Amino acid sequence: MTLLKAPEALKAQLTDIKSVVSDTVQEVRNLSKTLNNDVINKNGLVRSLQIEIERFNRLGFLEATFQVNGEEEYISSEHEILIFRMYQEFLSNVMKHSKADKLSVTLNYSDKNLEIIAEDNGVGFDTSKKTESSGLQTIKGRAVLLLAEYSLTSEIGKGTRLSLIYPYPDDTDERL
Repeated sequence: MTLLKAPEALKAQLTDIKSVVSDTVQEVRNLSKTLNNDVINKNGLVRSLQIEIERFNRLGFLEATFQVNGEEEYISSEHEILIFRMYQEFLSNVMKHSKADKLSVTLNYSDKNLEIIAEDNGVGFDTSKKTESSGLQTIKGRAVLLLAEYSLTSEIGKGTRLSLIYPYPDDTDERL
């Protein structure tokens, strides 16, 4: 009698495994789309960040929120890609290291600049002791290219926060 039931139990396990593999393949496809600059250009910065947050929520590792305040302003596609890549690196670090259960990303559009704040409630790290990883160096380098103010703050047991203040270019030619 137990042997007759074994194949059914095995079928259920295989169905579960198939579902996990299928979900994983779909997430890899979704991730690979965000690695393509054309997709970021097509979606724009706001939608691309929103898609990343939706992916976090689908994965179920933490609760992620996304908020946009103010009127969206034009940002060149090259700058949008740089900003997106900065935050993508931060979000990747949240997944790999933070052990957070909450993440928020807020975009604040004003007349002169865009402020983006991403923060988690994870384990944090001591910024005075941590050597800068290549990912953190890349974030910093991109901020310099954008002529943006950048800060990464973290406190053990309280999480990490990345803040960027991107000034809109003064040159009207660049905004066309």
